[in-house]
Amino acid sequence: KAVGNLNVPVLLKRGLSSTLEELVMSAEYIMAEGNPNVVLCERGIRTFETSMRNTLDISAVPMLKKMTHLPVVIDPSHAAGIAFMVPALAQAAVAVGADGLMIETHNDPAKAKSDGAQSLTPKGEGGRGPARGRMRGQVTVISRKRVAMASSALISRLAATASPDGEAFRADSGIDPHT
Repeated sequence: KAVGNLNVPVLLKRGLSSTLEELVMSAEYIMAEGNPNVVLCERGIRTFETSMRNTLDISAVPMLKKMTHLPVVIDPSHAAGIAFMVPALAQAAVAVGADGLMIETHNDPAKAKSDGAQSLTPKGEGGRGPARGRMRGQVTVISRKRVAMASSALISRLAATASPDGEAFRADSGIDPHT
């Protein structure tokens, strides 16, 4: 109730074992107190799979968009818990219509106090990035310290300006991939 009384944006992450209905009901609980600024976040669910932390429920995005008017973002870093999977999961999130991405970054993931294994580096050192710039030529995320968010509209614009081989942005696109 307290969060519902605040006039601040709320990023509501789905619990590991929560259903989509439970997530939406939690959002409605916040909004019922007067705060309409809720963003839903899918960050993976618990399954029997043991090779990764969680399993990204990519099908949650279109279903949540059918169930509610709220924006839906994907947190691919926490979904798998493994840095090399983040770019592919981010691409899947964009393809399925996510409104944004939340990507964990760290300048030196090996020295991170938490979540280093899932963190990308801002400049791509150590084969873990780039978090700032191209992610396989299709998804660009703007990095700000540990967490980065980008709207799907920006990602779509960036993807549309990528060269056919996905290696460079057209000079005439008017988009600076480094800002």
